[in-house]
Amino acid sequence: MNRLEANEGIIESFLDEQGFYASSTSGTSMRPLFKTGRDVILIKKAENRLKKFDVALYKSPVGKYTLHRVIGFFDEGYLIRGDNTFVKEKIPDEWILGYVTEFYRKEKHV
Repeated sequence: MNRLEANEGIIESFLDEQGFYASSTSGTSMRPLFKTGRDVILIKKAENRLKKFDVALYKSPVGKYTLHRVIGFFDEGYLIRGDNTFVKEKIPDEWILGYVTEFYRKEKHV
């Protein structure tokens, strides 16, 4: 899975205080979109329901941060999966922290 490199609670603090958080990524689940060591993402705090195809940042109850794409919905949450995976995940609304609004690939802004 594609996990953000972050210390516990720092992401939530930035999202609450600043409304956004920037970080590099690690893992292969969102390849080819994101590659470890190459890309820096900007996460915006989720204040409304996410849209289909948004790349969501969520935190599981065990404290693991994951970036995966919204592929569908259910009443209390989202169907999500990594671009490079086949496993669909049911993620409740309360796990969602934010979504990717933009990213940088080396010096290029996307």
